Amino acid sequence: MKNIMTEYIKCLAKESLIDEIRFVDADDYEPKAIFKGRQPRDIMPEAKTIILTLIYIGGVDMEDFDDSLHGRISKLALSGFYSNVVKPTESIVDYLRLKGYKAIVTDSELDDKSISLKSVAVKAGLGWIGKHTVMINKKYGSFIALGGIITDADLSQIYETQPVGCPEGCDLCQRACPTKANKSDLNLNRLLCISDYLEGSKIPVEEEVDISNYFYECDICQLVCPYNTKHIKEPLDTPYTKFFKSLALSAEKFSFENLIKMSEEEYIKEVVPLYYGFELSYEMFKRNVRLAYESAKNRKV
Repeated sequence: MKNIMTEYIKCLAKESLIDEIRFVDADDYEPKAIFKGRQPRDIMPEAKTIILTLIYIGGVDMEDFDDSLHGRISKLALSGFYSNVVKPTESIVDYLRLKGYKAIVTDSELDDKSISLKSVAVKAGLGWIGKHTVMINKKYGSFIALGGIITDADLSQIYETQPVGCPEGCDLCQRACPTKANKSDLNLNRLLCISDYLEGSKIPVEEEVDISNYFYECDICQLVCPYNTKHIKEPLDTPYTKFFKSLALSAEKFSFENLIKMSEEEYIKEVVPLYYGFELSYEMFKRNVRLAYESAKNRKV
């Protein structure tokens, strides 16, 4: 019965453009003090399995992007999976409930239903945590979006974990960060992280930092990672890569000329739908666009 269910769930995952799926036990993650309140059984006391999903987003990009003309948002935000893979897991949740099991999608947009999917992914043998605190997979690099389902169905399997694969002595991600938010291994200073401070009311070092055209989120540290180089040059031809390319998202929407003159009504219609988990106010959006534009302009001087 267990094998029949897992195989059927794998079929559902494939139909939803999910690249990898794992079935991990719902035991507590260590150290418990760090994950207090965010353990699987804090959300579902009878939980037995975390069904982990992975979607490759290396093919998510804008056509004809020009560093001197366009604003930028991170691949994760552009993919629509910013607060975890949610919608593609719905068919799996429906199937589990049809079979009489409980199933909850872990969603970072909802604080009471969020667990550390990176920790689950490590346990599932899907990679390791890089020095920049981002999940890295040998095949997909760090351009991945994770999703999770907590269920009381006993479907867990044991996986061989991957050793840390960062090249010896590599610190490219740390040197690339304009604010030095990740200057020590596996320790991200969120107060300095561009992704975080572009969402804050105050920019701590706005006049000194080249934010590389980002007006929302940031993946500067990922763009220099050796595991991502090949994906930037030639993304994997995955189902989601094909789907995203079919959308033909033009960088023209994010031209500085367009962003600077964009009205609040246009912003709500054109840009806000890309956000998931955090909605940037129009005022903060305009501030960030100004910073991104100044960043690009100063780079050309």
